[in-house]
Amino acid sequence: MTTTLLVDGSNIAWAAFYVGETLIDHLGRPTGAIFGFLRMVRAAADQISELTGDTVKVMIAWDSSRESLWRRDVYPDYKASRDTEKTPEDLARLADFGDQVKRIRQILPCLGITQIRAERFEADDLAGWLTRRWPQTRFVLMSGDYDWLQLVSPTVSCWIVSKAQLVTPLNFADIVQARYGVPLTNPDQYVRMKAIAGDDGDDVPGAPGIGTKTAGKYILGELAKKKDGTQTAKEQAIVQWLNDPMGYERSLKLVDLRDMQIPAEAVTLERGAFDESAFVDVCMTHSFDSIYNDLPTWIVPFKLAAVS
Repeated sequence: MTTTLLVDGSNIAWAAFYVGETLIDHLGRPTGAIFGFLRMVRAAADQISELTGDTVKVMIAWDSSRESLWRRDVYPDYKASRDTEKTPEDLARLADFGDQVKRIRQILPCLGITQIRAERFEADDLAGWLTRRWPQTRFVLMSGDYDWLQLVSPTVSCWIVSKAQLVTPLNFADIVQARYGVPLTNPDQYVRMKAIAGDDGDDVPGAPGIGTKTAGKYILGELAKKKDGTQTAKEQAIVQWLNDPMGYERSLKLVDLRDMQIPAEAVTLERGAFDESAFVDVCMTHSFDSIYNDLPTWIVPFKLAAVS
């Protein structure tokens, strides 16, 4: 059996960059994001293969530029907080990160990794689109945030990077309980919770004063009422949000990935071709000594995927 590991490229690259900012190669070029990205993806592929017994093929989904995103047509302030004025130091870090992402994208093909991008769409959208388009394919979705939990199904699992844990329909409620404090049992409830509470990280608006736990309790019918049985202020806020034409339905459109439609002409797909000698050159030019010294073992997940 084969499983496709679909990776949120920008998200994982940023996590790697944040952890490895001080890493440089023999020429003094920053390489932390590249090194960390390769290690994180390889570790996930190896661990998922051990858990499932499957050969794991890796695909990386990349975001389009924020300025072009379709969500800004729906809500102009989507991710607007990320566009605030930057200090010279911030700009230098972002330029460094952008340069390393370009190099990551140049390196991945020699590991046989396919990359996908769609103009005006995000990796989140591609995850929803691909899992819907290929319903018989076994997917594991890898991202540093929890937005992709809504796509969990009998053929789609999520990989929690920090815990090296698979989320499936069987443990979905336990994972959501641990993360949000409320045991939602299915992706539909999860999406509704996000549309009520909003998402501060992406600047998606929600019902005023309502967090995810309260939203989840409302969905489960567990939100406490006043002693006389009337609505509390929190429930009133949620009901008003549900009835606001610029409230719940708009936020639902922003957060719901499950019925994503992407025009074929917007999609760019770059297939990789495994080339061990080219990857050896990558290790040498980027001073990835620890990978090079363990290369026969390190390269195994990608070599197996290439011949499956």
